[in-house]
Amino acid sequence: MEFNNAPVAEVVVGAQFEGITFENRYLYDFYQKIKSDFPFIQEQQPLPSVIEKIDVPNENRIIQGFNTRKFFISKPQNKLIQLQPDKFLFNWRRTNNNSEYPHFSVVLNEFLSVYSKLNSDLNLNARLNQLEVTYVDHIYIDDFGLKDYELNKIFKFINLNKNLKTIESQYSYPVDDLNGNVTLNIRSAKKNSDQRKLIVMESTCRGALNNQTMESWFDLAHKELLSLFESIITDEAKQKWEANL
Repeated sequence: MEFNNAPVAEVVVGAQFEGITFENRYLYDFYQKIKSDFPFIQEQQPLPSVIEKIDVPNENRIIQGFNTRKFFISKPQNKLIQLQPDKFLFNWRRTNNNSEYPHFSVVLNEFLSVYSKLNSDLNLNARLNQLEVTYVDHIYIDDFGLKDYELNKIFKFINLNKNLKTIESQYSYPVDDLNGNVTLNIRSAKKNSDQRKLIVMESTCRGALNNQTMESWFDLAHKELLSLFESIITDEAKQKWEANL
């Protein structure tokens, strides 16, 4: 099943590495190579290092020291490369001009292209310990004629007869073939510009290679997240987002 009008706001494809992999002196040289396409730079706090475990608690670590996460942002500002000492993430995101989601294969190929350049310099494959795919969907409730969060109009797995004012839910399940877990977060929010109510749905597949290529792992992770999305939304939502079999 494909969706012609999916509520995708952002897609993230990423890789995590053991120990400090991207040092500041390398980031300067790397920026010289990409600045014509990714000219804008921002700094953010580093993300935790997470190793997903099946049926046992995950491992969470923070890289020690005065480290930052660098954003290298494209001219249209709908793509960005994130680099911190132990992570590389590639994002596509919808901008204010409503840039069209280019489909997962396009985002993945751009990630792999940058990864190949980084790997040729630093031999990333030897340090790779985790892969991830995240979809962020923005579901505006007025698109369904709603004023409050009547979740059973949108999601099949939630059966509530009352309207909610706020939402904060998380679900997780293991996927053996991906050597990791899928996590689904659903929360209420409001759009800053016009205060429209929306549901932010973030679905993440995070795991490690399991006797497969990187491309095969990402393809399987994408299919798992798409299957999850299809399985939890109502027929009304599928019609709204123009699902094709």
